[in-house]
Amino acid sequence: MNILLCGVGGQGIILASQVLGEACIRAGKHVVISEIHGMAQRGGSVYTFVRIDEGDAPIPPEGSVEVALSFERVELLRYLNYTSQKTTAIVNTGKIPPIGTTLAKKEYPDIEQVIGALQKSVGHVFYFDAEQIARESGSKQALNSVMLGAFASVVSIIPKDTLLEVLISKVPEKAREINKRAFEGGYKICARTEA
Repeated sequence: MNILLCGVGGQGIILASQVLGEACIRAGKHVVISEIHGMAQRGGSVYTFVRIDEGDAPIPPEGSVEVALSFERVELLRYLNYTSQKTTAIVNTGKIPPIGTTLAKKEYPDIEQVIGALQKSVGHVFYFDAEQIARESGSKQALNSVMLGAFASVVSIIPKDTLLEVLISKVPEKAREINKRAFEGGYKICARTEA
């Protein structure tokens, strides 16, 4: 399985990739994670790949991503060349205009435009306000936990319990309950939000 994670700096994409990678290893899978690409500082566009049982190349062929996690609603539009009608997209509807868009004063697409474009390019789209779920869980910083929970509800290649166990081991002790609630919130919401 080829997985794309994309968003902007500060959303926890690095941690989410590490959690997926370690959970794969614990589940007995071969995993390769690409380096984080893009501007990892807060607000810059960031993407990475996690490849499970797909060889040793860190970057998958175009059109081969089965699951795409878009931590910011427009970021997946940048990487549609890696998707196909076999791709399942999980999209946070939250809005964080990338620095380039802000500086160039470009128009930022509304959510209907984004989902419409994705529906033409991928097989399934799940979308919801992951930041709101994270805030309701106790911290908007737990957005990546919401996205991992949503991933666990859509994909069975890694057991849910293994993914949650690894996630909890990677966050500070004081944030564990928040991240567990955020993960469960993402797991529950994803079943109700397919476009």
